[in-house]
Amino acid sequence: GLAVRLTPLGGGAPAMLNAEAGAFEVPPADRERVVQASGALFAPEFGAYRLLLQAPPGVRLALDGRTVVAGGSQAATVTLAEGLHALELVGEAPSQGGHVALFVQPPGGSGLAPASPDTLYRDPVRPLGLTATYRRGEGYDAAPDLRRLEPSPYIYYHVPPLPVPFTVE
Repeated sequence: GLAVRLTPLGGGAPAMLNAEAGAFEVPPADRERVVQASGALFAPEFGAYRLLLQAPPGVRLALDGRTVVAGGSQAATVTLAEGLHALELVGEAPSQGGHVALFVQPPGGSGLAPASPDTLYRDPVRPLGLTATYRRGEGYDAAPDLRRLEPSPYIYYHVPPLPVPFTVE
């Protein structure tokens, strides 16, 4: 899950919440607060993921440092490499509170579902490594067959990810 920090605008002690399945309630308060949640989203396979963020309009979702969707009930489709991706929810929550929820549809999935607890991680789990793009054959012009985050540039393939020959960028 994700650890969520609610900091009152203009200062004050932050409150901490827990978002086990990517959903949490922002309780009402006497003033607006800044919502911040950071961690990692695990993509179990390479492909196009559909993401939906239900949140107050001022809250946005960023993956790997790039804004993907803003609040309201916005959805987007993003291509993700297999592996961990830096996730950040940030923005202003109104004083009346509200609901924040992240829904995910994996590649080939039949519909959006709440982000499962086994795909969301908080510190100290962090994305690291290099994004490797794999293609069948010996050229670099074909569409990728696989993209995943490799923890090291020094890779030994006991079981190759694609039939030999293949290229890696």
